[in-house]
Amino acid sequence: MIDAVTGWYFMHLSVKVVVVIGEKVLLGRNPRGDWELLGGWPNKEDASLEETAIREVREEAAITITPQRLINAFILRDPKVENPVAIVAYGATIDSAEPEIAASSEHSRLALIRPEEALGFDNLLPAYKQLIADYLQLDS
Repeated sequence: MIDAVTGWYFMHLSVKVVVVIGEKVLLGRNPRGDWELLGGWPNKEDASLEETAIREVREEAAITITPQRLINAFILRDPKVENPVAIVAYGATIDSAEPEIAASSEHSRLALIRPEEALGFDNLLPAYKQLIADYLQLDS
């Protein structure tokens, strides 16, 4: 998108999180019916992208995470995504095998999925599969 004032090209940024609970990955089902990683846009109160990751997972799943490491940052271009979006992805592991998870209105459902199963989903973006594989050091 081109900024009308400056003429500069800009794009939205989304912080995504590979949340690992026990031996499973937390995914949300979006309004299109696709699975996705939790996360979203930074807001003006966020002091850092890690803070965005913590806030977004808390809003979307009612759990608190501590980002463990940056997995990757890239521009997502996919036919299912209308405009390119900059993605910054973190990995987070929660020790509790069964935290109380509650879906927000952003997802019709949240699910804990074995990583190997998630990598086989047709309705999970390839970029998200790669982030899961990279964080868990799996072959995608």
